[in-house]
Amino acid sequence: MLEIIFFYVKKVVTNPIFLTVFFSWFTAQVIKAAIWHFHKDQNFFKSFFKSGGMPSAHAASMVALTLSVLITTGLSTVFYLATILMIIVIHDAVRSRYLVGLHSKILNKQLKGRKLEENVGHTLWEVFWGVVIGIGIVIVVFALI
Repeated sequence: MLEIIFFYVKKVVTNPIFLTVFFSWFTAQVIKAAIWHFHKDQNFFKSFFKSGGMPSAHAASMVALTLSVLITTGLSTVFYLATILMIIVIHDAVRSRYLVGLHSKILNKQLKGRKLEENVGHTLWEVFWGVVIGIGIVIVVFALI
């Protein structure tokens, strides 16, 4: 039984699509946590798991997924689905969640204290750098395999 588990774990952690998505997300989160730690004086480990901010881990991981699927399957149905998912996730990060952050700022002023998380979405600049990270990680992973 343990051999079967190790077999499937090995298949997952050696899968180039999984590797690009994971390392794109991880890289973006480390950079974001470092920025928040050094420039906003926040705890690195708490910042690592926060949403929003520079760079967008959503954009990084979704671009990595889409490009990895394109490289491995070509212009397939899975690639088209990954592209649609990427557009939905990035649109949500830029528009919906960014607007939630703006609403939170207004509500926090009216509530006379910061009670709601304000940095939950992304600007286009943050998404741009997430896309750059995603593309870079895909290039590195596929160059190494």
